[in-house]
Amino acid sequence: MTTHVRTSAGTDIAFERVGSGPPVVVLPGALNLGESWRAVALELADEYTFLLVDRRSSGASGPGPEPATFAAEIEDVRAVLDVAREWADAPAHLLGHSYGALLALHTVRADPSGIASLLLYEAPVLAGDAPVASVLDRFRVLRAAGDHAGALGLFLTEVVGLGPEELAAMDGPDAGPEIDLAGLTAFLQHDIEALTGLPTPDTWHGIDVPVLLMAGADSWPMLQRSTAALQAALPHAELVPWPGQTHFANLLDPGLVAVTIREFIARKAILPLRQ
Repeated sequence: MTTHVRTSAGTDIAFERVGSGPPVVVLPGALNLGESWRAVALELADEYTFLLVDRRSSGASGPGPEPATFAAEIEDVRAVLDVAREWADAPAHLLGHSYGALLALHTVRADPSGIASLLLYEAPVLAGDAPVASVLDRFRVLRAAGDHAGALGLFLTEVVGLGPEELAAMDGPDAGPEIDLAGLTAFLQHDIEALTGLPTPDTWHGIDVPVLLMAGADSWPMLQRSTAALQAALPHAELVPWPGQTHFANLLDPGLVAVTIREFIARKAILPLRQ
């Protein structure tokens, strides 16, 4: 069932509701929509209510103001968290994948109320190391010229840091679901705009909710370095590496991801709702 919520700024955010029980709000990455986590949600549907969010400017959600910022997008997350709080008398677990994990970090740092834990799958906290402003300018030029494949390649090589072999693997068995390239690059432009303001990893040091770091042991080097940097900034976080997995374990082995989430939440006491 798809639900829409409007933020205080007027942005329309859509999410799919799957399951019943304490809420898990899912923020997908730059290459996926909320539906990319449906298989994981179905594995846990008897235990949790998953709210699979289409982030602004993607899927069934509306566009937000331009240029994009994490600060503005936090309002989207808070609007969904407010709905989750109305549905269940329990705080929500906030699950973020890739860019969505960065957004989850920004959200809990700004206001941890109503958040029981952070479940983070490969937050690219080092993506801001690239000259993102320059990438953004070139990305816009390529999109304006209709070269959406070139724009996507620019993002993957100069922001994500993929090499030729890793780019080739994007069309292989680890590839995510097919998405319209023009729509995808519009979404990616939003994310690159926000990444121009990405802080250093030590920014997250003060986060004190329980944190799970999920990672594919064979993921791209920038993501592996990012996970290590985030673990250093959050020494209380629990790291679970998945042998043989990369950046799309939620699609390729949803059962493995579901077990990791279930076991982590079971080990952590659910925090009371913060006022």
